[in-house]
Amino acid sequence: MEQHMAQPPAPRLIHTYDDAGRGGWYAGTVEWPGAPVVVFVPGLGQPARSFWEKSEVYGLNEMYARATAEGFRTAFVGFAAEKERPMDMWRNGRILAWQLADICMHYQTPAVTLVAHSKGGVDAQTAAVYYGAAGRIRGLYTLSSPHWGSELADLAYSSVGFSLGERMGVHSDGCYVMQTGYMRAYREKTDTAGRAVPLYTFAGCGSGPAFSRVWAGAQILSRWGKNDGVVTVRSAQNPFGQHLATLDFDHIQMQSGQFVWPHVCGAIAGAHIAVQPVSVKTALPEQDTAEEVPDGLVLRGGALAGGVRETFAVDSAASGLNVCMMAAGGGDITGRFTLTAPDGTIVPLRAAHAEGGAQMLCTRIRKPSPGNWQLDGPKSSGAYLASIRFDAVPAHRAVGKRVVRKLNRILRVFQTFPDHFQLVYEGDAGESGELPSVFDDGVYSVEQVLRGELDDGSPYERDVVRQVSMRRKRA
Repeated sequence: MEQHMAQPPAPRLIHTYDDAGRGGWYAGTVEWPGAPVVVFVPGLGQPARSFWEKSEVYGLNEMYARATAEGFRTAFVGFAAEKERPMDMWRNGRILAWQLADICMHYQTPAVTLVAHSKGGVDAQTAAVYYGAAGRIRGLYTLSSPHWGSELADLAYSSVGFSLGERMGVHSDGCYVMQTGYMRAYREKTDTAGRAVPLYTFAGCGSGPAFSRVWAGAQILSRWGKNDGVVTVRSAQNPFGQHLATLDFDHIQMQSGQFVWPHVCGAIAGAHIAVQPVSVKTALPEQDTAEEVPDGLVLRGGALAGGVRETFAVDSAASGLNVCMMAAGGGDITGRFTLTAPDGTIVPLRAAHAEGGAQMLCTRIRKPSPGNWQLDGPKSSGAYLASIRFDAVPAHRAVGKRVVRKLNRILRVFQTFPDHFQLVYEGDAGESGELPSVFDDGVYSVEQVLRGELDDGSPYERDVVRQVSMRRKRA
């Protein structure tokens, strides 16, 4: 039977940043005079108490209990007020700089160690580089922090994923800045400032319990490589950091003390770890071109008000078909979505799991019949996003031994904002797929639909979604 560590008394609230309740920070109730102080920084939308309360999957988070048992003094920070949408790294970074000054004064120490989960790592680096907090930070340890953004944020601000993101309440200033296009611009600006504090990174590559939300995220993100269901291993690495380990944990486990604390504690204590140096080149997910994009993905999504009847093409080179769909806001959808093969065979999406107001429906089909498939679903008040991934399909110019011919590229560009998006360009992408240089400063979702056929006549289709940040050169 699994043994759980005894919890010390809950941390107590010390101060808040303002009268609205933003920026509250808590001190652990067990004092070890003269012991080093570890400050825990939560991820997107997570409160300070997430480090000692129950998670949605793994029960009580033992981060506080384990850090205390190891002899550390602890502090836990939060950012947004209760029921307030998550804020960007600029507001959080300013608040964190104030919190660190207050924490150092409270504990009468010149500097502390930060352990930051997910977006909290970006908030922490922002505090160090832009808001004068570097002198109060001995070291920064990031746990699956999206230093280069998250492709899930890209999808949440894409034309196919926006409705679902709206239904799930994920759109916010905090989610907006996690788009990979925004984070590329952030890295270009931040990394020129050099190494502000010693920075160490951990990444996760676990997929989570089957049909959980992080599991669904892992299936979608697999197109971009190993990931923990929210952040890819590549994005969790920082160009000015040392990558300490990639752990077989999902994104929730990467914040849970019973899983990740032994690794973090060993690093803080100076235990011998085989450090993997990270260069800017290896850490940077290079800006995709049409030729470089990992192939094999079709996306469908939107509101369910009119029901769903979507077709997509499956080519003869596809050895498998993986359909993973997430829906929210429309009641129970178990057994109400189906796939129809070209020969009329109906395949129900039976596997369902409800979590956090969303439902996951998934199926896998081996050796799918080439031709046009159809996805059908009922009318409801909700929204959905379907990721249709093909197995064993290399780059779109050459699929196995077959060649794509008659390839048409349709390009649509949407400017994204924290709470909406706007179509700014639609047209033929041409052979290069290059963007017109006519856009204002901002973040854009660049979406290409590739359609054609293989040399055997079977239809071919792929979707490419990438985020870019436009900044005009000033005279």
